[in-house]
Order: sequence, then C-alpha cells, then structure tokens
Amino acid sequence: MENKIAYIYPAGSLQQGFIYHALHQAQDDTYRVQILYDYHQAIDVEKYIRAWEACIAQYPILRTAFNWEEEVIQVIYKQGKLEYELHDVTDLPTQHARDARIETIQAEDRKKGFDLTRPTLLRLHIIKQAADYYTVIKTEHHSIADGWSGPILLTSVHQHYQAFTANQKVAIKEDVAYLEAQDYISRKKSSITDYWNATLAEVESTNDINALLSESIDFSSYKKVERQAASSLAIAGEVYEQLKSFSQREGITLNVIIQFLWHKLLQVYSGNSLCQRN
Repeated sequence: MENKIAYIYPAGSLQQGFIYHALHQAQDDTYRVQILYDYHQAIDVEKYIRAWEACIAQYPILRTAFNWEEEVIQVIYKQGKLEYELHDVTDLPTQHARDARIETIQAEDRKKGFDLTRPTLLRLHIIKQAADYYTVIKTEHHSIADGWSGPILLTSVHQHYQAFTANQKVAIKEDVAYLEAQDYISRKKSSITDYWNATLAEVESTNDINALLSESIDFSSYKKVERQAASSLAIAGEVYEQLKSFSQREGITLNVIIQFLWHKLLQVYSGNSLCQRN
C-alpha cells in the first residue's frame, strides 16, 4: 500500500548538513545516535512496540524522510514504520557474557546506515536479559531528533505503554508543534534570507584556521575531510562541577559553553575582527 505524503517543507540548515554528510561520507556513523535504556522490570514487548508505533503516529518528525533531487526537502508521510529486532540472551550464563553480547549488538547496529528517503529513521533492539530485566537500544538519525526531544519522546512512549497495559483506549492526536514551526519558517523564508544576506555582507572573508592545522589547506577547494581523526578530553571532578553549576545558574547547556569556547578559539587563531566584536 502506497505511503501517502502528508506535508513537504524545506529542510532546516542542520538537516541539510546531515544530508550532505550522509551523501559524501556514507560509511561514517557520526550522526547515528544510540541510547541504551535498562528496564529492571518485566515488559510486555508487544505493548511496548505498540507504544512506539503510537509515538510515530503522534510525532510527524518520526514520519519524516528527505529528498534532494532539487533542493533538500523534508517529506512527512502519513505513516511511518518502526524497525525493531528482538533478542533473548537469558541463556547466557553470566552477566559478563550478556553484556558482551549487548555490546556486539550495539556495535553491529552502528555499522548499519539509514535510508534517508524512507521513514522511520529510528530503530530498536529489545533485549531480554531476564524475566524482569530488559535492555533497549534506540538508534536514530540525528536529522530527526536532538537531545531536547529525547526525554519528551520517551515520556510519551511510557505513557502510551502504561495505558496499553491497563487496557485503556489510547486516542492518538497528532502533535502539531513541529508542523507549525516548519510552516512559520517557510512563511518567513524571504525575511530570513534577507537578514542573512545583510549579515553575511559584513563578512570580509571566512575564518582561516590554518594556524590550527599541522598542514596548510586551501579551503576554497577543500570540500570534505579526507582523513578523519578523533580526539577526546575528559572533564571531571571540580572543573566539571563548576561547569555544571554555571550552566544551571545561567540557564544554558554544557554544549553552549563548548560552542562558545570553540568560537573564542577561532577568534584567537584566525584574528577575525568580526569574531572579536561578537
């Protein structure tokens, strides 16, 4: 049965970046976001799946895919399909063995990409560890979700699940907040374009970050990262507590602080006068 289109909107700027990345570095798993949930209780798996399907019907973004034949657009369908796998590791003799099996499932799942032209860009692994112990791996493409939406989605899943287990009738009403936001952005597209054209007209040149690199690069012709690398820095102890306290006091996230620090780093190394004024 054909899945009919419900709405079409331009893709957001972040979504366009995700699509560009997926097309040029298809094997990279950077924007495949995984979260593990542990349930220390018995789960009615059938009703748990129904709860997720109810959320797909409730939230349009979970029925969203993309098309880039001309400009990059969001295509919101009337229906989405939940992809899931069930696993039973109760026969493994130790918790260590069960943990190892779950790590393998998670690693194999990270290797699996998403078809961005089809909804739903989310999948589950539901793993039974014991009669009263389940682990769920949720993997989603970053183009349809962020850190703020995760708790909202999970709360809705649990509310639907509790209603199903209580044999209550669940009326699914489409959440229109996302649709209204996309409609507003579409209507304001010309004014948004005018604003950024005026703002970018003040930019004399792009930030030259060659001072940060071990080898100089001509960014006018460099379109993607040819040799990927990763580095990590753990922030813990008193410094972490101070950062957390500051972010809570100012009503911002730790990510905002990191983005500000990156901005200041660019300012120092690029010597950009516009950066210095911001």
